[in-house]
Amino acid sequence: MNDNGNFALKAHDAKRAEKMRAWRATRRAAVTLSSGLEVLLKKVAVLDLAAHGEIPQTLSAIADEFVNGKTEIKLEEFPRFAGLVNAVVCACVIDPPLGEVEDDAHLTLDEIPMEDRIEIFRWANEGASALEPFRAKSEADVGIVPTDERVGSAAE
Repeated sequence: MNDNGNFALKAHDAKRAEKMRAWRATRRAAVTLSSGLEVLLKKVAVLDLAAHGEIPQTLSAIADEFVNGKTEIKLEEFPRFAGLVNAVVCACVIDPPLGEVEDDAHLTLDEIPMEDRIEIFRWANEGASALEPFRAKSEADVGIVPTDERVGSAAE
């Protein structure tokens, strides 16, 4: 390959690297949570965890309900839901790093208030919640199609 070919390849690689950095930046955010804790988060949704087999079997039923559009959680269901929230939070928090022991370098999951954990969960699953209005509208629209001749005339 000549020098021009090498230059073009390097320029292409540099553009690709720049695009990947930009894309990754959209999947991360520095967030100040309700409690005042500042964290660096990466997008990891319930579907991502499920795809990698990272949802424990004990949480699969509540994860399935969430993925299929369940948006209301009753108080008696909250302990099951909290397990799913915790799994997402553990996967999302980049900094400060989560650890098993509270120290100057690590934060434990138990130190993060549940309100903050739910905030992280919602942020991570924004895409899934954005589908809710679509699902509701789609379900409401089923069966509204007119059955008379006017159906074809608007498109003609």
